[in-house]
Amino acid sequence: MKTHVLKCWTEQFRDVQDKRKTFEFRRNDRNFAVGDVLDLRDFSPETQLFSGSSELRRITHILSAGFGLPEGYAVLSLEPVECCGRPAHDGDPCGYILECCERYRAPMGDGTLLDAIQHESWDLRCFNIPTGGDDCDIGWSVIGHWQAEPHERVIAEIYHDDPRAAIRAAIAASGNGGGE
Repeated sequence: MKTHVLKCWTEQFRDVQDKRKTFEFRRNDRNFAVGDVLDLRDFSPETQLFSGSSELRRITHILSAGFGLPEGYAVLSLEPVECCGRPAHDGDPCGYILECCERYRAPMGDGTLLDAIQHESWDLRCFNIPTGGDDCDIGWSVIGHWQAEPHERVIAEIYHDDPRAAIRAAIAASGNGGGE
C-alpha cells in the first residue's frame, strides 16, 4: 500500500470534501493500486497556491482500459479514510490510517490479541484485494457478532496482509484497550 500526494483543484476538492465526488480521473503514472491512499491537497489553479486543506481517500477500484479511456489514464473509485471511526483529514492527529492511532500503535503481544478475539467473540477473516490480472493482495477483517440485525458487523478492516494489525485496529475501534 502506498500513499500518493496529489493536487486537487479547489472546485473538485470541495466536491470531494462534501462526498459528492467519489472518483478521480488521473494519468496512471504512479502505479495506483486498490488499497492505496490518495492524499488530495486543495490547490488553486488561479493563485498556484495550496490552501493547506487535505482529504484522504482509499482506492477501492481502478478502471484503466476500455470505455473510451485514453491510454495511460485511469478512473479511481474512492472511499473516505477513517481513523478510530472519525474521518481522517486536515492534519488529523490520527494520520491517514488506523495504524497512527495511539491505542492502535500500543505494543500488544499475541496473547493480548487472542484474548481480545475470545473476549469479544470476534472472527478474523481474510479477503482478496484485486490488483489486476489474475493476482490479488490479502486484507483482513475483524467481524463482531450480535443477536440483533445485522448479526455480523465489520469492526475493523486492514488493506494489507497483517492480521495482527486488524485485531489492534478492532481493539482501538471498540475502545476496550485490549482488555487493559
